[in-house]
Amino acid sequence: MSGKQRIRKKQFEGIVQTLDAVVSQKEWEDFIAGEKNITIPAHSNVAVEISADAEQTGYLHLAMEKGADADIVILESEAYVLGGEQGDLKVPYKGERKDYKTGYLNGFTDRYRCAGYGREGFPEIYEPFWFRTFRFLRLSIKTKEQPLTLSRFDYTETGYPLEVKTQACASDPRFDGIWEISERTLRRCMHETYEDCPFYEQLQYSMDARTQILFTYTIAADDRLARKCMDDLQRSQRYDGLLNSAHPCYEPNIIPGFSIYYILMLYDHMMYFGDRELLFDHMPTVERILNFFHRNLTEEGYVGKIGGINGKARFWSFVDWAPAWKETSGIPPATLQGPITMESLLYVMGLQCAAKIAEYMGCSYVILSVPCLTESRVI
Repeated sequence: MSGKQRIRKKQFEGIVQTLDAVVSQKEWEDFIAGEKNITIPAHSNVAVEISADAEQTGYLHLAMEKGADADIVILESEAYVLGGEQGDLKVPYKGERKDYKTGYLNGFTDRYRCAGYGREGFPEIYEPFWFRTFRFLRLSIKTKEQPLTLSRFDYTETGYPLEVKTQACASDPRFDGIWEISERTLRRCMHETYEDCPFYEQLQYSMDARTQILFTYTIAADDRLARKCMDDLQRSQRYDGLLNSAHPCYEPNIIPGFSIYYILMLYDHMMYFGDRELLFDHMPTVERILNFFHRNLTEEGYVGKIGGINGKARFWSFVDWAPAWKETSGIPPATLQGPITMESLLYVMGLQCAAKIAEYMGCSYVILSVPCLTESRVI
C-alpha cells in the first residue's frame, strides 16, 4: 500500500503498580524506558502492571537472557474493570478505565516458557505472530533454577496507513479531545480489514464497517480499504442471496439486514467517488440480495419473519444492543409476535439506493430484474 506507514517501534508510557517486593517500581520504570536491564532472581515470583497511555495495537517484543524454564504470562487489557458483566456478550463492566485501586485487569493472555538460550548480545525473544490490543499489560514471571534477565520490552505499532487530510476546529476546547479519541478509534479498527473492535472479535461487520468507511472518506478521502471491504463481503454471498454479516469469517454468520448495508456502501461510494466500474462489478450481488427480500414479502408488502432471536431462529435479526432488548438478543420484542418493522425499512432503503445506483449507471436491466424496484406496494 502506498502512503505513510503506520508501523513503528514504541515504548510503554509507564508503570501503574508493582505486585511484589522483589523488583522495585523504579527498576521497572528504568527497564521499560530502555535505560537498564532488569534481573529477576531464581525461585522468584514477580508481577508488574504497565500502561500504554491509550489503546494500542501492536506486536509485543520481550527480549531475555538465561532464565531456563521461567514461566512468563503477559495479560493484555483495555481497562481496569469492576465486578459483574454487562450485555449478552459477557463483557466485564467498565467504570473509570484507569482505576487500579478498585478495579482489576481482565483480558487475553500470552504464555511463554523461557528456553534459557539467550545471552548478552543474542537474547531469546518472544514476539507473537498476530498483533495484540491493549491499553494496560500485566507482566508476570515465575523463575526456576536460573535468574532471568530482561533486556527489552516494547512493541511495534501496526495499523492501516491512514493519512488524515481534514482539519477541523471549534471554540469549545473539548472538541479537540472528541476529535482525538474518534480518530484513534478509527485507526485502531483498521488493519487488513475494518474491524468492529480490535480487542474482541476483530470482525468486519457490514453495519459497523459502513460507519467506519464514511468516517474514512470524510477525514482522508481514502477508499482503498473500503473497496477491499466491499469485495470481501461480495465473496461471502450465499445461494439464497444473503451475505455473511461479517467477512472474512470462518463460519456462517447471517444477519439479513446487514446485507442491505453492503448496498448502502456502494451507494456511498458512488456519491463520493462516482466509480461506475466498481458499481458494475457489484450490481449482480445487489440484485440477488434484493431478490431474497422480495421472495420473503407478505401480502401486505412487508418483509416477513425472516429471522429472530440469536440461536433460536434460522437467522439473527439483530438491530442494536439496546438495554431494553437484552432478553431478545438485540432485537425489538415484537419479534416474539411476528416480523419486525426495521427489516422492512432497511429493505426499502436498499431499494431506493439500488434504484439510484442503477439510474446513475444507466442500467435499466437492473430495475427490471428486481420486481420491487418497479412495484409501488413497498416503495
